[in-house]
Amino acid sequence: MVGELLVLLYLFAAVVIGLGVFIRTLSWLSETDRVMPMVSLPRGFAWGFLAVLVAMAVEGAVLYAFWGSAMAFAILALIVGPVEEGAKLIPYFVKTGESKLYRWNLTIKTALAFGIIEGIGYFLLLFFSGNPIGAFVRLIVIAYHVVWTAIALELALTGDPVLGYLKAALIHGLYDAPAMLLLAGAGPVAGVMAIVSLGVLMYVYRASEASFRFAYYYARRIIEERLKSFESGFTSSL
Repeated sequence: MVGELLVLLYLFAAVVIGLGVFIRTLSWLSETDRVMPMVSLPRGFAWGFLAVLVAMAVEGAVLYAFWGSAMAFAILALIVGPVEEGAKLIPYFVKTGESKLYRWNLTIKTALAFGIIEGIGYFLLLFFSGNPIGAFVRLIVIAYHVVWTAIALELALTGDPVLGYLKAALIHGLYDAPAMLLLAGAGPVAGVMAIVSLGVLMYVYRASEASFRFAYYYARRIIEERLKSFESGFTSSL
């Protein structure tokens, strides 16, 4: 009973904090678009759709043997972070011929599209299952998806995309773990995990400002360096 209560409190906190994350993310997406190479939403959605298909295929293949059992939720708690964060980062690792700034913006747009596509799917499922409140609450996870990817890309910009992926995968997994473990029937473990994951929520809220701010000023610095280089070359040619 205590475990179930802790998970419920955690989910409430995830919604409240998620609203703040949602607002910050929307604000920063408009700011970063000012300094990053342009990536159209259709292109982002194309990559996002691919990422959703890859995640569904991998998760489905892993969970096939456990489908219909409570164990499936425990397995999903272990794989959801690595699978979905990896799927969203596909464009960053594939488009190696492009600049880091372009790949950052393309990957962020991919994460946004991934979150929207997944969010709409869960919204329709929950709404038509008679859970309209849960359906609307589930849309908040769209912003979480974008921030998890921003956390990974912060390290990618500094030259360590693999560590960034692992960090985002761990955070994502811890976010989902309390609810998944509760559904798996591991109430006491889910309660303990809820306490740990609450700390993760606070970190994600901080990262919804810090990771985007880092990318924004990283891009500004690159632009300023290019301008100085151009001005220096122009002056020397006079």
